[in-house]
Amino acid sequence: FSIYWSIAPPPVLTKSIFLWSFSSFTTATVSPPPISPNGLLAACDFAYSTHDTTFSLSEVKIGIIPAAISPYIIKRVGEFKAKELTITGKRFKGEEAEKINLINGSLSEIELEEKIENITNLILSSSPNAIKKGKELITNVVNNLTLDEAVEYTAKMIAEIRQSEEGQEGMNAFLEKRKPNWING
Repeated sequence: FSIYWSIAPPPVLTKSIFLWSFSSFTTATVSPPPISPNGLLAACDFAYSTHDTTFSLSEVKIGIIPAAISPYIIKRVGEFKAKELTITGKRFKGEEAEKINLINGSLSEIELEEKIENITNLILSSSPNAIKKGKELITNVVNNLTLDEAVEYTAKMIAEIRQSEEGQEGMNAFLEKRKPNWING
């Protein structure tokens, strides 16, 4: 599992809330541990596994439920797939996890390394402020606003980001056919 903590890791629920609300991007990759950390994966912006990684919401097999991670699982896979996984506790591999949107992709070990390198390079070429504001926009539109509120909110967000220092730098760099300063500096 490739999320690293600079201090001792907090409990799973705290990790998931932290990852879900983190203003920068979060990426998790998982290779076959006995069973993958579903809640942590579901809380990340990008989650990838190898084809042979095993997934399961197995809590039901020991008389409990995946309550702490359920908000993130439901967001990723939807209500009815979450019911199936929670009620059956079935085990499944990376390709099915991708098919049901629990993860963004299931790849071979070599492809997984290449994918993470490619996605990291793409993100590093993006405006840090635009990443932060983009995540904020998506969270608010999906979770907090009515359609009418979302239309007003998104118009306000684009006006603000265009006027920001990075917005101005990015547009000027585009017009001048050069890389923006967040790539060079």
